[in-house]
Amino acid sequence: MQLRMAALAISVVSAAPSAERVVSGDATVPVTVARRALRLRIEPAAPGLPLLPKALAAELGMKGGGIFAVAVRYRIGKENVYGRTATARFGWHGRKAARRKVGWLSRDYVPFANGSIGPAGVPEPVVRFQLQAARPGEVALTLPLDNEGGVAGALFGDWIFLDALVTIGDTPVRMRFDPHSPMTLVTAPAALALARSQGGTMTHITGQQEVAFGIVRPYRVMQLARPLILGGIALSRVGIRVTDDTITGHIPEEGAAMPASDPDEIVVTAKSRHPKKGLIVLGTDALAGCSTLVFDKPAKQVRLSCAAGN
Repeated sequence: MQLRMAALAISVVSAAPSAERVVSGDATVPVTVARRALRLRIEPAAPGLPLLPKALAAELGMKGGGIFAVAVRYRIGKENVYGRTATARFGWHGRKAARRKVGWLSRDYVPFANGSIGPAGVPEPVVRFQLQAARPGEVALTLPLDNEGGVAGALFGDWIFLDALVTIGDTPVRMRFDPHSPMTLVTAPAALALARSQGGTMTHITGQQEVAFGIVRPYRVMQLARPLILGGIALSRVGIRVTDDTITGHIPEEGAAMPASDPDEIVVTAKSRHPKKGLIVLGTDALAGCSTLVFDKPAKQVRLSCAAGN
């Protein structure tokens, strides 16, 4: 996820009602951590744990260790990002400070502001990202949250990512939303589900893109014969992170004549004893026509409103 501000820039509207936080502009919100005034950027694709730059955590006197501190690890493809947590007094603007977990990692999530936080860590039950002004003819899409992180969500509460759940063919796939990433990227399990359901073929277009924490991963573009329709979004091509997952599967090469009985003229990676649930991360190529993205935690829903035909 490339963390540059694009046309879909976002910030916090201070007049939002207590039941809902509206995010627009530059997406930053004033907070206090250990009595220091800071600004965190609310990111729809970020984990809920407040993440500070390592140098700032040290400046605030935070130290890992102790009975209530834990190690943190986020895995990006084949790379791991490690960190620690500490309990600190944390206050949202206009709210009384309280003690909560704050983390810092070996790599920063955002290269500006004083850190990041995802919708799972925001205290309001509804978080509305106002991406841009509404357009005529928008189509609403409602998706279920992906069990709010399952076991991880039950154990760690607001530390998790809030993903939507879509079913492609008969395969459940997680969906994340990153309005700072230029291209929609998918993991290999999601690519296989898309190829089977929507008639995907591998093109010869390749590239590299930042995914998170400054980590850049290679991708290869897959073209869909039948676009995946998600409300007003018609997803017709995606970038596959082909080297990041271990899963067996077959996707035909573009223009290759392949008999239905011969699945071996196809690409993807190796084997896994424990199949993963695939992930689609929608970037600006898909979200450019969308005005609002809403995480409704009590309803366990993600709602998206986008202009038809995007």
